[in-house]
Amino acid sequence: MMSHRSFGGDGLFVFVKINPNKFLESFNEIGQYYWDNFNIMIDQSCKNKNRLRFLSYDPYLFHNEKALKFIAKTKILYPAHRVEKSAPILHKDNR
Repeated sequence: MMSHRSFGGDGLFVFVKINPNKFLESFNEIGQYYWDNFNIMIDQSCKNKNRLRFLSYDPYLFHNEKALKFIAKTKILYPAHRVEKSAPILHKDNR
């Protein structure tokens, strides 16, 4: 697994080892995992496996050489509507 900041700096790009013959199933299950565990919606335009990807410079790039391959098991359908997670509102008096 490897991750780095997006070109614009406001997102995160994550590379995950998968079976290339199960690309769409893997994409859907990984998306469901991020939604269920972190309330993060992944960019659906990335499901096009022919989409070009350019690496961004990130001095804090993370690379886990021992990452295991993600194994897609079933097709998962995303909920029809999702609300993107927003940052909590902090009050000056920390209430």
